[in-house]
Amino acid sequence: MEGVGAGVEMTLPITIGILAKNEQDDLPGCLAQCQFAREVIVLVDRSSTDRTLEIAREANAKIIIAELESFADAHNQIQEAATEEWVLSLDADERLTPELLSSIKGFIGSSEKYAGAYVLRQDVFLGRRLRHGDASDWFLRLGKKAAGKWHRPVHEVWETNEPVTKLAGILEHYSHKNSADYLQKMEFYTDLDASRSQERAAWWQMIIYPIAKFIKVYFVQLGILDGWPGLVFACLNTRYSYTKRRKLYYRQHA
Repeated sequence: MEGVGAGVEMTLPITIGILAKNEQDDLPGCLAQCQFAREVIVLVDRSSTDRTLEIAREANAKIIIAELESFADAHNQIQEAATEEWVLSLDADERLTPELLSSIKGFIGSSEKYAGAYVLRQDVFLGRRLRHGDASDWFLRLGKKAAGKWHRPVHEVWETNEPVTKLAGILEHYSHKNSADYLQKMEFYTDLDASRSQERAAWWQMIIYPIAKFIKVYFVQLGILDGWPGLVFACLNTRYSYTKRRKLYYRQHA
């Protein structure tokens, strides 16, 4: 792989930060889109067992090796290490559409009154981009280094008190290759949720919350319009809600 930015005049004062653990399949595609940035930082989980670290080195990215115990802490490490004015945070399994890439370039080149920008992320699942339900949402991913901080160890968010806007284009999220892949990742994230959450869980929540989650995602948020993949994704969201509260309940009543 050629180095990040090889053959491209890097003119944008932006650092792209990527969190990676065993991402040898997705990381090359993500790095290939980073050529417009002056700096790319990859935080590699020290327990990675595949070629993630080697791929990041081959791309000439700046590397941080750390524990991915808190995603907010990991993002903040990247933010502190960044040398450019702007920081764009990506996951290895996310891809910028041409429209979003153009929006970012225009925003960085002309933004004076905003300290950050939301991007619309949509999951690509079972071969279809999901435009509804929990699979489509706005995330504050682009911001000035000094304007804010990341919070929450899981489902982390970047927060700032300064004005922000929204960008045109889509951030495509290829997180779940299939239902089995979703369930495997679900176990990891629900373990983190349950171990760090201060939320209390009652037995009845293991019944009511998953049902409410399905109704919200599939009907209220119109996941039904995403066809078969939308139905499968709504069912998996329901499973996530149940699993999280089951782990919370048994941890509290051990």
